[in-house]
Amino acid sequence: MEGRDEDEQEEYGSSRKGKPQTAWHPLFADVLSFFLPTDYRLLSEYQLTREPQRVDIVIWEEKSRGGAFDGLPALMERLTKRNLIEFKSPVDQLERMDYSRLAAYALQYHVLEEGFRLEDLSLFVVAPSMTESFQDGLKDWKQEALEVDEGVYLLQTQPWTAWCIESDVAWKEKGNEVLGLFSKNFVKGKKIVTVLEHLLPWLYPWLVQQLAKHRERSRIMPLARKEEFERNMQQILVEYLNSLPLEERLQGLTPEERLQGLAPEERLQGLAPEELIECLEPEQRRALSRRLGEPEGLDVYLRETLSELAQQRFPRIRQRTLTRLEGLSAHQLQELLSQVLLFPNSQAFRHAITKAEKKNKNDRET
Repeated sequence: MEGRDEDEQEEYGSSRKGKPQTAWHPLFADVLSFFLPTDYRLLSEYQLTREPQRVDIVIWEEKSRGGAFDGLPALMERLTKRNLIEFKSPVDQLERMDYSRLAAYALQYHVLEEGFRLEDLSLFVVAPSMTESFQDGLKDWKQEALEVDEGVYLLQTQPWTAWCIESDVAWKEKGNEVLGLFSKNFVKGKKIVTVLEHLLPWLYPWLVQQLAKHRERSRIMPLARKEEFERNMQQILVEYLNSLPLEERLQGLTPEERLQGLAPEERLQGLAPEELIECLEPEQRRALSRRLGEPEGLDVYLRETLSELAQQRFPRIRQRTLTRLEGLSAHQLQELLSQVLLFPNSQAFRHAITKAEKKNKNDRET
């Protein structure tokens, strides 16, 4: 590989013959299939001979279907009936013989798949950038690269049409943003935010799912610089989730799942005391009252309030009568509090306390 020493090649990974293949190629094939119209089919790593020699991607049109192009116009709008794609990952680069190799694949494919004309065939080279070495190889075919769009070059028109798409450049054009994932800037962690701003939000979780799928396939080597790449994808997912409204982030979660990980005091933050009490069943209120011995306890608050009202209503009421209120539950205190102004005298008030005490005694015995 020109321009890199052997150590750097090993660090990044390579798709050259004899080197382990990373998961870049199948991921790129997945992205193409995502944007591919329904009247096209895609086959990754198409075997051209009985030996382990494959072209990266084959796409062909099926007349029985119908579909429209939706995204990735740099490539999709240039598809013909038959298409071969040579892909260079962000950690690889174009070399002198790459176009000749792709042309040889095209001839082998034509032999294997009879019934189509070479003029119906298109060749694509998708790579981070056009290199001088690759352009020197084009001269062997008496061809020169002609830039027709940002990052898109026409290489040859006879006997087939050939194109080169620079992922480092083409992703900046509208509709081609997904190519930013296969640019050198993405792998090196540069301009990540810019790439994310252009990507469609619904694409993030799908890409993460595809990466997880390829990581589980034992026949594919781990991604070069795996940790760095996964950090970038994690950043994508976090920024995507943070961009969603709170209602959408919580959608589908049960109340228990929403509160998971919060301390008890954090779960109750923002609720008024009345709202807390309203959420409790009567039995829960009574149990809570029995356990609370601090002044903040509900039964203590109700007892003190009831005592003050009773003393105002019945100035000669005895203190031992008020002391009997300590044996009543919060619910019973609430009932007495609602009736205290209706009692004609302190005797009626004492009778109501005695009735409540008897009920508590019966409840304990049963």
